[in-house]
Parts: sequence; structure tokens; C-alpha cells
Amino acid sequence: MIIENVIHTRLQAFIPPDLFENLERLITERNYREAIELTASNHSPLGQVMWAALIEAPQGYQAMELAIEDTADAISNRRVRGLIWLEIAGAAGPMIGSSARCSA
Repeated sequence: MIIENVIHTRLQAFIPPDLFENLERLITERNYREAIELTASNHSPLGQVMWAALIEAPQGYQAMELAIEDTADAISNRRVRGLIWLEIAGAAGPMIGSSARCSA
């Protein structure tokens, strides 16, 4: 579980370089439809957050900002839920070790 979390926490997992470069180019060119299509198929946190913001663009800046906050919160909550098992293992480890010594 630790290795899986390390792999998923790398910068390249959060912000894939190719996605970042393509998205930056599309937004600079004001090609928003292609930017939406690009981010819709990308499951990285950057892709999810940018997709949520771009589809809310017609409703204005505040709607985009709210979409970013909501999506970032949802991503964060999913990641924290995945760490609960590590927390349980860390908390139970000393108890398991001490009970093994007591029974010996």
C-alpha cells in the first residue's frame, strides 16, 4: 500500500507533462472545445480539475472557481480514504507486537 501511494503521489501522476503542455497550448490558442475533450479523457487530478472548470466556463469565473474547489475536495477525500488502511496498520502494529511478546 505504501508503494502504491508513493507512485500515485508523484508529480507526474498529478500533473502529467504531456497533458500540461497540450492544455497550455490549447488554452493559449483559445481552443476550449479541444481542451475540454482532452481533459475529459484524462483521469489525473489536473485533468479532472481542469475539465470541471472548463465545462463551467460559460457560467463565469465564480462557477469555474467553485467547480475547481469541489473537484479538488473530492479528489483529496478519495486519496485520504485510501490512506485509512495505512493508519489502521500503523496504529495496530504496536498492539500486535506487544500481544505477541506477552503470549510468548
